[in-house]
Formats: sequence, C-alpha cells, structure tokens
Amino acid sequence: MHDDDTEEAARFLRATRPEPDPRFVAETERRLLGRAPRTRARRPLLAAFGLTGAAAAVMLVASLAGSGPISINGQDDVRARDNCRTVQTTTDQREGKLIERADGTTTVVTTSRPVTRSEERCR
Repeated sequence: MHDDDTEEAARFLRATRPEPDPRFVAETERRLLGRAPRTRARRPLLAAFGLTGAAAAVMLVASLAGSGPISINGQDDVRARDNCRTVQTTTDQREGKLIERADGTTTVVTTSRPVTRSEERCR
C-alpha cells in the first residue's frame, strides 16, 4: 500500500510540474548567450544517416565484387595462402610392463623407446 501512495504522489507531482513561459525562456537565452535560442536542426542528422547508409552499401558491393558471386568470373574462391608444413617429430614413449619374479612378487619395469610421428605445423 505504501508503494501505491508513492506512485500516486509521483504522478501528481509530474502532472503539476511548473513550466516557464516560452517567451521568458527565449528572452533569457538571447540575453545570456547573445543569440536567438537554438532549434534542433534535423537536416544534418538526416544527412549523416544517409551518408552512413551509402558508405555501408559501397563497402558491401566492393567486398562482393572482389570475391564471391559477382566477381569477374564468379568461380574463384578466396583462400589464404597455406602456410602449413608437415614435419617428423621424434619423442620418447615410456612403457610400463608388469614382471612377475620367481619368488611371486610383481614389479613394474619402465622402458622408453623413440617414436616418430608426422605433425602439421602452421604459422
């Protein structure tokens, strides 16, 4: 119920908010700023939106013209140069084997052997 009273009071204050006379505002701005009050010019904003849209359209057409379906023959794919190569690497691979001794105990014996693999390295 407290929130309803607060909301009602806020609505009342918004509805009864005083506003100065427009002539008083214009005269005060002219006296303080030395010029007539500014009105918002919409033409520069409209021109900015038009210029931005035109620039985006030109960039889209240029990007499609260089590659893709509207290029000169329309068949060339654009791909980066492959900078990868295959190299042979050798590492030591460790293996563990369970050995059962004559007295019945089990021991793990680790051996290592070289293993060569082909790897592709790209820059």
